[in-house]
Amino acid sequence: MLKNKIKIFIVTLVSIIPIITPAMTAQIHNPVVPPSTYGDQISFVDQRLLDQTMRHTLQPGDEGPHFHRHIPVREWWYFNVAFDKPDSELRNWSAMISFNRLCKMFEEPDMLFITLYDDKNKTYGGVTTGERGTLQATGPGVNVFFEDSYAKGEYPLWHVHTNDSYIDQHHRIIIDLYFKAEVLPYWVWGNTGQGLPMSPFGYYSINSCEVWGTIVLDGGNYTVHGTGYHDHTWALLMIGGSSLVWDWFSIHFTNGLHGFIWQIFPGTLGSYLHIRPGFGWITDGQNYTDFKVFTLEYLESVDTSIPGVTRPHLFKVSSEMFESTLTLRLQTVNMHEYLWGKPPFFDVGLWEGPCFVTGTLSHDDTHQNLSGIGIAEILRIL
Repeated sequence: MLKNKIKIFIVTLVSIIPIITPAMTAQIHNPVVPPSTYGDQISFVDQRLLDQTMRHTLQPGDEGPHFHRHIPVREWWYFNVAFDKPDSELRNWSAMISFNRLCKMFEEPDMLFITLYDDKNKTYGGVTTGERGTLQATGPGVNVFFEDSYAKGEYPLWHVHTNDSYIDQHHRIIIDLYFKAEVLPYWVWGNTGQGLPMSPFGYYSINSCEVWGTIVLDGGNYTVHGTGYHDHTWALLMIGGSSLVWDWFSIHFTNGLHGFIWQIFPGTLGSYLHIRPGFGWITDGQNYTDFKVFTLEYLESVDTSIPGVTRPHLFKVSSEMFESTLTLRLQTVNMHEYLWGKPPFFDVGLWEGPCFVTGTLSHDDTHQNLSGIGIAEILRIL
């Protein structure tokens, strides 16, 4: 069974804290700061949890590939976008594109995800796979190819193009988008910023990008414009075996703030750990409020295509860090389902798609109501 073989390229929170030496710090370059378009939205942000220099440094070597014949790193370059701008011809649609080099326990470990989500609860696209070597990448910078699809560029601008006739048997999809960072880079883990292609693990995110370009769908040509997200992850250390829970969200609020929520833990823990460490923050692009400990409750669940397996549909996030309090409700809609294993007894389920978000953010006597949209990623290894 796949669940007895698969090794997921994820490291736990306690396993990924790097050792920072004075010599490393001396090599840090000053980060590039894009001009803020949001003003002083969260000037009350508490900075005590953050090493700002380390967490906002990104070099072209960080953006390039880290897999090597001597370092069996699992790696992906990920992009998503909500077409929320008034001038977008596919307004309120969303898209996700990800170039993945996974472990050899998959029969075809190189994967390309291309998915469109419309505003009427329909999805287009899916995933196409290839043997090792189908995905090619060079550095410095992002220069990733999967047959006729590619992502190219360096912070703060990337060009993403997909053209895969096998991704959807019923629809023809061509996507051509530009992602321009509107925020500082942010290291989720690794905190390297050293531009080292031999680094064994790292995960940085770009929480907001202006996105524009064209989408061809079944012969129609559409000009699109929206708000996007980009990240790049690689890891040598792995958790092997079965039963894993992964809940992940990138969020864009209507007041110009952005959010990130991610928890990962062994499924055997079930509901016994109600409060878990994770990765979470709210940002205006230059200032960050970090929420490292929070509750993530499942308020509603829905059935999946896997017999006897449900997935959460409505979430509640609650956290208090120093003088800051965050409460969010996240409801998934129009999720695309990806399954691995032998039907009907699948071993791995992945559900990804848009979500609607409401909540509040408070600090001392300052209080903000929040509403927005995002992309949710729900992974279960059974």
